[in-house]
Order: sequence, then structure tokens, then C-alpha cells
Amino acid sequence: MKYFQTHSNIPKSNYLEPYDLSNHHDLEQVIEIFCDDIESGYFLRWEAIDDYGDDLPLPEGISIPINVVPATTRHKLWIQWCFSVLEGIGQTKEINLEEQFYRIENFIDILKDCQDSVEYLQLTLKKLLTILIIPPKDQGILVDTIIGKLKIPSSDHSMADYL
Repeated sequence: MKYFQTHSNIPKSNYLEPYDLSNHHDLEQVIEIFCDDIESGYFLRWEAIDDYGDDLPLPEGISIPINVVPATTRHKLWIQWCFSVLEGIGQTKEINLEEQFYRIENFIDILKDCQDSVEYLQLTLKKLLTILIIPPKDQGILVDTIIGKLKIPSSDHSMADYL
């Protein structure tokens, strides 16, 4: 099962798949992500569209409720969601990609699950770094790791082709 799935265009997260729950750090991370999603209203927003969207009149040319949100906005929101695993990087000297390297691997996994959004927005690593604000040292680690793991020739190439 994938880390992130869609069913009827409504996102569902599998919080347990990529984690070893016998590992204290992984268990803390799962709980933190789940609590953040509850606090942010993530489940309520999508549940409202899923549960009540069919009862709403749709504009002409729109066949499902989620498509009321313009495609560019939807894809930008998915990419913003991908960034959530990098939250806090650079906020303190202890929160960095050198010490929390696993975040890059999680980020790549989530980007793979949102490949259609990466493609739609024509994301390159160079473009990604204009959106994602992290310290220069962490930018270097992120770019070098993504280039190495995905075998992207340069930061100017489309990331979607390599996910």
C-alpha cells in the first residue's frame, strides 16, 4: 500500500505503512503527524467534501465536488502538503537535514505519491527551492540527496520524470 492514496479524489493517509512502531522515534512521528492533521482540520475538510459535496449544486462543467477547487490550486495544495515532512527545518540549529536525514526520504516518497501535481506544476529542484524556504546548508543536502536518489541530471530538469 502506498504512503498516500486517493479514493474518489479524497486523500487518505496510511500513517503506519512507512514506520516501525516498535521504534520509539517512529511512533512519536506517527502520533505527531496524526495530531497535526486533526488540529489543522485536514480530516474535517475532506470529510465535508466527501460526505456533503454530492448534495451541493455543482457549477456547469463540474462533475465531482472536489473539482470546484481550480486544478492549479489543488496541485499547489498537494505540493504544500508534501512540504509538511520538512516542517521546522532551520528553525533551530538542532532541526536540520543533516541530523534528520529521514525527512528527505519521506519527502521523496510523498512527492512520488503526488507525482501528478509535480508534473502539473512542472516542478524542478530549482523551482522547488523558490517555494521551500530552508537554510542554504539544508538546501544543499536536500538537492544533492534528491539528485542522487532520483538520478536527476540537474536541478533544471523536471522532477516528475524521475519520481
